[in-house]
Amino acid sequence: MKKLSSKGRPRKSEITRFKVMAWFNAVAEASGKTAAELEREFAPAEHVRWVNGMEIRPRLWEKYRRGEVEPRSGCSPKGAPNLVERVEQRYPETAVWLSSPLWRLADKAPMEMSDIRGIYEGLPKLLRSIFIMAPHEEGEVFWRRPVAVDHVCEILLRIGGLDALVVALALVKEAEITQYQDQHEIGVDTVRQCLALLQHDQILGGKLLRELYRYLEHRWKKVKYYRIPGKEDE
Repeated sequence: MKKLSSKGRPRKSEITRFKVMAWFNAVAEASGKTAAELEREFAPAEHVRWVNGMEIRPRLWEKYRRGEVEPRSGCSPKGAPNLVERVEQRYPETAVWLSSPLWRLADKAPMEMSDIRGIYEGLPKLLRSIFIMAPHEEGEVFWRRPVAVDHVCEILLRIGGLDALVVALALVKEAEITQYQDQHEIGVDTVRQCLALLQHDQILGGKLLRELYRYLEHRWKKVKYYRIPGKEDE
C-alpha cells in the first residue's frame, strides 16, 4: 500500500517529483517568469477567489516548483488542451522533460532489455550508432553493437549534457540486467561525473541535481561487486 500524506493522498514518488521540478525549471527558463507569474498566466479564472478585495489563487505553480503535484496532462473535458499542452503551445520543448528517459533510468524499478534498446534507439544519431547495429548488420538475435565501455564513457564525458547522463544511466541499467559488474562500476562512476558537469545547468542543476544525486547514491550504496580471486594481480 502506498504511504499516505497527512491529507490522505498517496505521496508522489521521488522520481515523479524530480521530473515535475525539471518541467517547472524548463518552463521558468523558457518564459523568464516566476511561479507566481506563471500562475497568473495559466490559472483558469474560475480558480481565482477574491477575499476582502484580495486575489487568492491556488498557488499550483509553487507546488510544481517543489514537485509536490503533477501538472494535468490527461484528456480534458470537451477536448480542450490540458495544462501541459497549453504550456507547450506557449513555451515549446518543455513537455519533453516529463517524458525524458532520464527518469525511467534513474528509477530503482527494474527494466527489460527491450526497454534499454528503445532508449538507445531514441538517442541522437551519433550516440545511437555506438550501440545499435546498422540494419544490414543486425541479425535475428543480436542488435547491440559490442563496445569498449570505458572508451564510450570517455566520449560521454567529452559530450556532457543530458544525453550523456541518459546513456551513462542506460549502461548502468543494462549492466544490472546482464549482470555485467565491470560495466556497472564504470557506468556508475560516469554518472557521477556527468552529474558534476551539470551542476550549473539551468534545468537540472542546483537543488534538483543534489536530490537526484542523493537518490542515486542511495540506490547504489548497497551494491557489492564480487571480485575473482587473483584477477587484480593480472
